Amino acid sequence: MTDLQILIITGMSGAGKSLALDFLEDRGYYCIDNLPPKLVPVFIDLCRGSDDLNKIALGIDIRGGRFFKDMDNALQEFKQREINYRIIYIEADNEVLVRRFKEKRRLHPLNDQLNSLLDSINAERKELMPLRLKSDLIINTSGLRPPQLKGKLFSYLDVYRSGQMMDITVMSFGFKNGIPLDADLVFDVRFLPNPYYEPLLRNRRGIEKDVQEFIWQHPIAQDYLKKIQDLLLFSIPHYELEGKAQLTIAIGCTGGHHRSVAFADKIYHILQDQQLSVSIKHRDISIER
Repeated sequence: MTDLQILIITGMSGAGKSLALDFLEDRGYYCIDNLPPKLVPVFIDLCRGSDDLNKIALGIDIRGGRFFKDMDNALQEFKQREINYRIIYIEADNEVLVRRFKEKRRLHPLNDQLNSLLDSINAERKELMPLRLKSDLIINTSGLRPPQLKGKLFSYLDVYRSGQMMDITVMSFGFKNGIPLDADLVFDVRFLPNPYYEPLLRNRRGIEKDVQEFIWQHPIAQDYLKKIQDLLLFSIPHYELEGKAQLTIAIGCTGGHHRSVAFADKIYHILQDQQLSVSIKHRDISIER
């Protein structure tokens, strides 16, 4: 029986699903867009009986209308029949989606049901949320050019094929600027003593030694770090066993300058010491490594 690689490409209208399918087709995937979910198991059965079709990419989205509600049943059937699949969810911020629709002068799939483009986008985002929560990879294309989207897909395919370790991103952020959309795990450190209220530290950053010394002198900060460390070292191997290719760990404080930065930096080094594939991003002070 053919060992199938099945990718389900879904997400927000206008976010880049068609571009993703074009890329996958160039990589040798047999791609079908907008197949009614009820027909997906039937199509997969046809592919399993063929020696030629072993890489399948299915574009599933809200355009299916009432048929889209059958998607959950199709996924349940996959699990019952032990058919392996991965879900790639592609999204973008509302303002970006509005601009893209206006530039292309195309109607949103929910346009006939709602009064405005923004209402349609919000309704679609709500409808797709259960599928987003089941996704193995979430890509936000708001700040991505087409080659960058293709690069993310290419990296994911390498992991999917070879079984390489999961890529982990540790990110600091400020709640006042919003929770990162691609965060898988979010830890809140706003309850810890804040260097902002120390005049000599207010304009410093959590990557600096004196700020870190202020934070780690408090036992509550050390205790919380230990609890986060224990949780991550327990859960990361299980995420990898489930085939997850990308994990984003977000640490948030009020402004994203002090406590979250120090915590993210410490967690980054802890995971690096475990020989994991990890990178760090301080979102609100614009530092990556």
